[in-house]
Amino acid sequence: MDKYSDILINGGFGELSSISQLDEISLDALGIENKIDRDAILSSLPQLKEQVSQSQRAQEEEAAVEELRRQERQNEEMKKYQEYQQQQYSNDQYYQAYYGGNEQYAYTDTTQNTKSLVDYGSDNE
Repeated sequence: MDKYSDILINGGFGELSSISQLDEISLDALGIENKIDRDAILSSLPQLKEQVSQSQRAQEEEAAVEELRRQERQNEEMKKYQEYQQQQYSNDQYYQAYYGGNEQYAYTDTTQNTKSLVDYGSDNE
C-alpha cells in the first residue's frame, strides 16, 4: 500500500477511517489496476476496519471520561457554593442570636449590604 499512498491521499482516502471504506469500485476510480496490489489492499481492509473501530471506541471512552470529570468539577463547585451559602446563613443566625437584632450593637451598611459591630457603650475611646 505504500506505493499507492499518494494516490489514496489524493483520492480522498488520507484518513484511516476513509481507507477502511475502500472497495473494488474505489480502486477502479483511483486507477489501481494491478491485481496483486488490489488483492493486498482489499485483504488489509478488515484489519483497518478493526483499527478504526478501536480508535472510535477509545475516542468515545475518552469523551465519556472527560464528561464525568466535567460533571465532578461542576458538582464540587456547587458543593463549595452551598457550603458558602450555609456559612453565610450560619453567620446571620449567630448575629441574630447573639445580638438579637439590637441596633445598639450593630448597624447595617446598606451601600455594601454588610453588618458591622459597633459598641456604643465602650469606655475605651
